[in-house]
Amino acid sequence: MLKWMSLTLIVVSLSSCLSLSLGSNAPVNPIQPVVDHYSSGQLRFKGQYYNGYRHGTWTEWNGNGDTISIVNYNQGGLSGSFKIWELEKIPGDNSGEVSDYALDYGEIIIKEGYYLDGTLNGDFKVSYSSGRLKESGSYNKGRKDGEWTKLNSAGDTLHIINYSLGDKKGLFTIWNYYSHEILNDTTQNDLKIKHQGIYKLNRLNGNYVESYTNGKVKCSGAYIDNNREGDWTWYNETGLIKESAFYKLGQLIHSEKFD
Repeated sequence: MLKWMSLTLIVVSLSSCLSLSLGSNAPVNPIQPVVDHYSSGQLRFKGQYYNGYRHGTWTEWNGNGDTISIVNYNQGGLSGSFKIWELEKIPGDNSGEVSDYALDYGEIIIKEGYYLDGTLNGDFKVSYSSGRLKESGSYNKGRKDGEWTKLNSAGDTLHIINYSLGDKKGLFTIWNYYSHEILNDTTQNDLKIKHQGIYKLNRLNGNYVESYTNGKVKCSGAYIDNNREGDWTWYNETGLIKESAFYKLGQLIHSEKFD
């Protein structure tokens, strides 16, 4: 009798456990869509979670209803294509120094590219709100690689620089626009200077030439490890020599000026 009672209790217990384990609700879906709105009712963002992590395409809007980002995720990590709209403003500098970037005036820019395992990888470009290209190049595991080109909002090329896994390497050309005048919503550049040289591990090495806007050479010489080395010559805009100098490890040894 005791054996039958024990067996009955075991069966009842197992039945209860089975009922609890099955439950009355369906299994939870690991994919959960999510939508958020501003207080005005305007859509703020839309996407989905996978097991609690952002997954798939997420789109975000500002309060005016303009799209500001379209980004893809893979279980929480950035993965795949992205497109981001943002305001970029870099303080202007008319000092005439060699610069690798454009002077921006509160332009809306659009960044487009790809992420691989959370790191920029592959083709990348930045455009002005007008649709005109601002910058283009390629990333290799988060580092610039190959030729990168940058333009101003008027379409003038500002630089062409080569990279090797994040380091500036090889030939480069940079154009500096010394002054900007806005006429009829168009940027008029009064003077541009062209710089050509060679980078090695982010430092100037090799022959260097700077030219006037008319194409005439302004100065020429050579660099070794970012230091002027050897003979350097400066010219006026007609091509006549203004000054010559000799450098050693970046130090001026002697110079001569001409009328």
